[in-house]
Amino acid sequence: MPREPVSNGDAASDVARVSIEGRTIEITRTLGEINFDNLTKEVQEAGGQVVWYGTLAARAYSQQRRRKIQLEIARAEVSKDLRREAARLGEKTTERSIEENVLLNDRVQNVESALIDAEEHAMILTAVQRALEEKQRTLRMIVGTLARELDASGGAESLRETMRQKFRERDDT
Repeated sequence: MPREPVSNGDAASDVARVSIEGRTIEITRTLGEINFDNLTKEVQEAGGQVVWYGTLAARAYSQQRRRKIQLEIARAEVSKDLRREAARLGEKTTERSIEENVLLNDRVQNVESALIDAEEHAMILTAVQRALEEKQRTLRMIVGTLARELDASGGAESLRETMRQKFRERDDT
């Protein structure tokens, strides 16, 4: 069951939770933000985040499709059972009364609710993926601008060496 994003007034604590294939993923508002104090880390992680959340979005859409199929099956089975019971009792039914009883069936309602949750999760993850793609584009522009400025001031080699050093430090930990 999806929950509303949690907030205690602190943007860092805002969280949305989605369930994919039995696994709960917590998504914070800060995921789409850029930490200007650590651009190296932001650049390093951006591509992986886009891939990861894109993969989760694809899984969410698959889960959504499975829920749609489950709903169709549940509706068909309940409808069939209602018709059989009416025939066994010798009662006459109409398509409208069958459909009304299908809609009121607990099993159908549960599957419908699961489908709504799956649709919501897929939309949330698609929004996250798009936000991360935009973050990645923004980081490219920022880094490009910094590189051009440093190159103009003769500091491009220093930028390259600083970035290499940061990558080495991260890899050593």
